[in-house]
Amino acid sequence: MNCDNLDNSDAIARFKAWLPSAGIALHPDVAFADFSARGAGRGLVATTALPKDTLLFSLPRSAALTAAASPLTTHLTPWLSLILTLLHESANPSSQWAPYLALLPPAEGFDTLMYWTSEELRALQASAVVGKIGREETVETIRSQLWPLVREHADMFPGLATEDAVVDAAIRWGSVVMAYSFDLDTDAPAPAAATPADDDEDDTAGTVKAMLPVADLLNADADRANARLFQTPAALEMRTTAAVAAGAELLNDYGPLPRSDLLRRYGYVSDAYTPYDVVELPAPLVVEVATAAGAAAGTEVGGRVDWLLDEGLLDDAVEIDVGCEVPEEAVVCVKVLQLDAAAWEGVKAGGRAPRGRMTVEVAAVLREVVRRQLVAYGSSVEEDEALLRRGSVGRRERMAVEVRVGEKRILEALAAELGRVGRGKRGAGHEDEGGREGGEGGKRIRAG
Repeated sequence: MNCDNLDNSDAIARFKAWLPSAGIALHPDVAFADFSARGAGRGLVATTALPKDTLLFSLPRSAALTAAASPLTTHLTPWLSLILTLLHESANPSSQWAPYLALLPPAEGFDTLMYWTSEELRALQASAVVGKIGREETVETIRSQLWPLVREHADMFPGLATEDAVVDAAIRWGSVVMAYSFDLDTDAPAPAAATPADDDEDDTAGTVKAMLPVADLLNADADRANARLFQTPAALEMRTTAAVAAGAELLNDYGPLPRSDLLRRYGYVSDAYTPYDVVELPAPLVVEVATAAGAAAGTEVGGRVDWLLDEGLLDDAVEIDVGCEVPEEAVVCVKVLQLDAAAWEGVKAGGRAPRGRMTVEVAAVLREVVRRQLVAYGSSVEEDEALLRRGSVGRRERMAVEVRVGEKRILEALAAELGRVGRGKRGAGHEDEGGREGGEGGKRIRAG
């Protein structure tokens, strides 16, 4: 194999020497590699050909770093508790986890959106991912919940003497948790897959977020994934899911993440995740266009919006994936917003709500929503593609352009599908031939 990218750094040497003390057993034909030249950091490679179902490494559950290792008993969320644990362990050179924590990236090693400047974020244009970063809320949470604990127990957090230092360190470790942690079952009676953690603040029932030495060094690829982490009651095992050639990188998979979330959580984009791209149509825009075009134009629509929210039909946005299927809930929302006053009173009184089948009228509303959303981005797909062909585009700008291009392509495809509905052809969830509003078959929804 080509050994040019093997990582023989002092940090890796210390980490490898630490593994036995943590009970972690590494396959002799698995090596650490440095992929920083392509922006992927460290990873693992097979030094010889490996058959499917090869045990690459195993680690006991005691080697999983979780909030249970926290020296403080707190009422913090599991997410914040794990960050607090990492603050404590990383601030103490004598920590048993020190050789492992030394491998995790510093703040300057992240390209996640939390670390982008306002100018860099503007390159994402109208992408909904910008509203999911939550930096201001994160800083406020750190200041109000973590800093008081660190200040009260200053002897347990050497080097974190100021509020600003704690904010910076907590954002860094929060980014580590976002990008590197796993969701583990707290009770795994039979072998089951362990997945990269989601970004919910609370652990779901029966799971816990954990930092897993070695396991979190694998890079991911939706198309070329060849390894997966499995959990048993006693241990965690990384096994190959396909035969691996000598010199090939060992790759996990993050699951069906759109590239916008790939960028937000992990700081990179990959064409392999293009099939999972989504775009969001903001609910306020849908409401504005629908009410302006229907029988309810000029009337008070707040009650309708509240009813749709209560019924679980309206969310912050309508999510559309590459298949361009419009959710039935979105169709119902548009129809309810366009009902005349008498029909709306009937629905409120417990009558049948409109069906979630596409009509020419709904398609026309959604085409206008799509048109306005495309305008909000500020550039066309053709302009963005021309920009990507330039060699002078920086890494972060290039990733932003790739994300927004993917979203605009979905919008353009959706507009075409909705146009076919407008011409009497099926598409975008168009109702069956002969379908009519009202009559039998409408969906009965609880009155608010």
